[in-house]
Amino acid sequence: MVRLPPPAISALDAWIAAQPEPRPTRPEAIRRCLAEALAKTPDAESHDKLANLVAGLFVASRLYERTTPQDLDVELALSKAFSGAYALARGAGVTDDAMRKASAKLGKRRKLSADERRW
Repeated sequence: MVRLPPPAISALDAWIAAQPEPRPTRPEAIRRCLAEALAKTPDAESHDKLANLVAGLFVASRLYERTTPQDLDVELALSKAFSGAYALARGAGVTDDAMRKASAKLGKRRKLSADERRW
């Protein structure tokens, strides 16, 4: 079972409504969309976008300062988001070197020290 937030369900339902009869069920629609997305060969621009996404999450996790016990939830969410984005990028063929370069570039703009920018 997959749980989706309401905006994702709305987008999925809109996609289903645009399909010819017989329209797919939600599970079938998810399978079709996933198969289509996995069949695409990522281009260099996609790799750059994924590297920048990973870099942004990495830098955000370094900049985030925990000040209350509830902040641990935010810190954990950032960590999980970074891990998921990293796995997605690696699966799409983005190299660690590209992600390191994007992190270093973004980290410099955010004035992180060299140690904070290090993976």
